[in-house]
Amino acid sequence: MFTHFTLVSYSPEVELGTEGSFKYDNNLKIYSKYDQGSFKENRKHLYHCIHDREFKITLSGHSHRAALYEPNFDAGWLRDTLNTVGHEIAHTHDMNIPFYGRTPIVVSGCGGPIGVQNHYAAPKAIAWKSQDHL
Repeated sequence: MFTHFTLVSYSPEVELGTEGSFKYDNNLKIYSKYDQGSFKENRKHLYHCIHDREFKITLSGHSHRAALYEPNFDAGWLRDTLNTVGHEIAHTHDMNIPFYGRTPIVVSGCGGPIGVQNHYAAPKAIAWKSQDHL
């Protein structure tokens, strides 16, 4: 599935590699620091499609931070929470990410004139570097 809006997008103060969690069945339509700039309408339906593996992979844009997000849905009966961890796209070829049949969520760094990468464990001033290839 390809979308303009992001499905997961960590805010600048969150380092990739951090485990995050947000409720997607949110009637108040308030973003958390793990779904910044995401969509507001029909969230529950779309995340259920991802949960039910109706897509092999998702690719989205509209973000300044490129990342590969590893989803892990809450096992609760409400199915309203997405747990995730972000990975740098540049490092995925060195990693063996076991998705266990889950849908990888890829976010391109194409929002605005300068796409940047939010790196692991780095201060924000250093972590946000221009990535022309993303």
